[in-house]
Amino acid sequence: MPAARRQVRRSQWQVPRRGRMRRQDLPGPHRGRRRLRGGTERGHVRMISAAPQRIVIVGGGQGAGASLRHLRARGYDGFTSVICAEDQYPYERPPLSKAFLNGTASLEALTLCTPEHPRERFYLADMASRIDVAEKRVVLRSGTSMAYDKLLLATGGEARRLALAGADSANVHYLRTVHDARRLRAALADCQAAQAPVLVIGGGWIGLEIAAAARQAGLATTLIEGGPQLCGRSLPAPIATELLMAHRDRGVDIRLGCSIETLHGDGRVTAATLSDGGTIPVGMVVVGIGLIPNAQLAVDAGLAVGNGICVDASGRTSNPHVYAIGDVAEFPCMWHGCAVRMETWNNANVQAVRAVSAMLPQAGGPQLAGDAVPWFWSDQFDFNLQVLGAPLVADGSLVSTDAEGGALHLYARERRLIGAIGINRARDIRVLKRAVERDPQLTFQRVTDCLGNLRELL
Repeated sequence: MPAARRQVRRSQWQVPRRGRMRRQDLPGPHRGRRRLRGGTERGHVRMISAAPQRIVIVGGGQGAGASLRHLRARGYDGFTSVICAEDQYPYERPPLSKAFLNGTASLEALTLCTPEHPRERFYLADMASRIDVAEKRVVLRSGTSMAYDKLLLATGGEARRLALAGADSANVHYLRTVHDARRLRAALADCQAAQAPVLVIGGGWIGLEIAAAARQAGLATTLIEGGPQLCGRSLPAPIATELLMAHRDRGVDIRLGCSIETLHGDGRVTAATLSDGGTIPVGMVVVGIGLIPNAQLAVDAGLAVGNGICVDASGRTSNPHVYAIGDVAEFPCMWHGCAVRMETWNNANVQAVRAVSAMLPQAGGPQLAGDAVPWFWSDQFDFNLQVLGAPLVADGSLVSTDAEGGALHLYARERRLIGAIGINRARDIRVLKRAVERDPQLTFQRVTDCLGNLRELL
């Protein structure tokens, strides 16, 4: 058992399920602590009496880490348990396909939080196996059972697996965890040494970023996508075409409307037959065909679940004491005009703030009014692509280009700005994001009038 896990387990604590908490029920470090006049422990912010005393966070990614950081920022002084399925403290995942994959970022740089307070407990390499919403308890795979006043599910999702003979071969890779990223990085290095070709299955963001990394490593790279365009769930067709040409210009062999018929090899894939009739040699396979939300805990607990765990704008589920955020949560979105589930870094952060605000309604800290504007980015080769709002629901658009090859695409719906996509125009996207956060009804005409200097919108 890893040392970090042993340390965490030694410091597990339990609190009484009913009645007033007694000093002898607290963990060792708290038994002898002297309290100041008014009940505030030395060195800690006094919280309102209505604040929950036991918050349990299930998850080890962006949403879980951001939630704990916001609890700290608001002076929360109750007990917090964080349950991480991996043997790692909560960390950011976007760099796994970017800086961590190419070796320019360490795990320490990705880590969001580590133990800082005696009332914080991390359960590493353990999982929540059951929620008893009637008793307000969480049972872990290890057998540990803990009570909660508020429960936050930030369970994320799992990479969708390829359903094909040979998909369990040693050189077939997925990217969801830091362990996956380390294996993938080592495999890319092996392919580079042998000059072996790379096959990427899936033309979404993960697939494209890995294809770019493989090509930049000098490897022959083929990417296949079953749909008619790249990033079909998030990009308008003209932008997807620009992305397609950018990859092809840099040597990536992209085949649209194409799928895998057969993987050849014994224990390791050595070749793949495609639906277009071709057979290509393969040194390694990377699969990026989507994510399945980890919602089974909620299903088993009787919570409302659709395409994810159904929540309101504050992250509350159908049970008022249980919240869900991040990749696993389906929530009403003004920008899209329907309930959506967003798999983005920004969404996890925004929902963490909202959920913590709802759990600690009278505590200080930042407040978010209205619908947060969706935003995400991707770095591929020498270009940065950022998507703001909901371009796919637009009924009109305009594009502004610059001499350096950058482009800003603006999207309108019913005469208001509904979205924007910037290619190497990060500064403009940043300004537009601030502008629509201030005024969600910002008109398309107003934006186009300020194209020469978008800062006039602020």
